[in-house]
Amino acid sequence: MPTITEKILKFTPRVLPPAEAEAWAVSAKHVIALPLTDAGVGALIQLALGEFAPLTGFLEEADYLSVLLDGKLRDGTPLLAPLTLAITAEQRSEITRGQLVALTNLAGQVVGRLEVRSIYPRRGHAESLARTGKTSSQRRAAVAREWLVGGPVDVLPNVIKRESHAEQLFPWGLS
Repeated sequence: MPTITEKILKFTPRVLPPAEAEAWAVSAKHVIALPLTDAGVGALIQLALGEFAPLTGFLEEADYLSVLLDGKLRDGTPLLAPLTLAITAEQRSEITRGQLVALTNLAGQVVGRLEVRSIYPRRGHAESLARTGKTSSQRRAAVAREWLVGGPVDVLPNVIKRESHAEQLFPWGLS
C-alpha cells in the first residue's frame, strides 16, 4: 500500500486548462448550480491545489462514513474531519449521479465544477460525536442541508489567481 507521502506526490492539481475552462463557463449556464460560501470556495481551491491530497473532491458516502467511524479514509489515509458539500432537499431532487454541476460563489460566478458520484444523507449525530465526542441538543442552521454530495472537483484557473496565492504555491505555473 502506498504511503501518504507517495499519494501526495502523485497528486495532479485539479485546475481546468484555459480552453476547457472557457467551454465549461459556457456549459455551466445550462446545468444546476450549487452556490458556495467564501469558505466553500476556499475549500474548493484547497482541494484543487492538493492541500487535502490524496482527495480530489468532496467525500463520497463510503469515505464519509469511514472518516466518521475511524478518522481515516477507506484506503487508510488519516482524515480528522469529513470534507463534504451539503445541499438542501430541493437541490437533492434536481441532482443525479453522473452529472456535472456548476460550483459558483455567492455572487453567481462559476468557480468550478463537481462530477456527482455520490448523494447521501448527512449523519449530523455521528458528525457531532466525531467532532466533540458527545451529542448536542442544539440544531445548527447547517442541519437544514440534510444531504451531502460527493465526487471529484475541478476549479477554473482564474479563480485561483483571483482568490488565492497560487503563484506562491506553484511559481512554475499551473498549465
